[in-house]
Amino acid sequence: MKTLVWIFLLVVLTAVGVAYLAARMRRIATAAAEPPAPPPDDASADAGADALRHELMTTSEGTRLLLRQGHLIAPVDSTHKESSG
Repeated sequence: MKTLVWIFLLVVLTAVGVAYLAARMRRIATAAAEPPAPPPDDASADAGADALRHELMTTSEGTRLLLRQGHLIAPVDSTHKESSG
């Protein structure tokens, strides 16, 4: 009797697995193709590059900006003198 229960469970699990796999394969086979991407507009590509260039900032530029606005305390360094030019 025990063996019969194990065989039944094995058959049920196998059937569920096969049904799941068949459903997934059917979904893949009948999936609609993605629409082709529109060609990039030349003007928008240049505008994006300009905007990106203006958004980038180095660490030293950011530190100077924060120091100018009074949000950071400048470390005391006797070897570094900022030119006022």
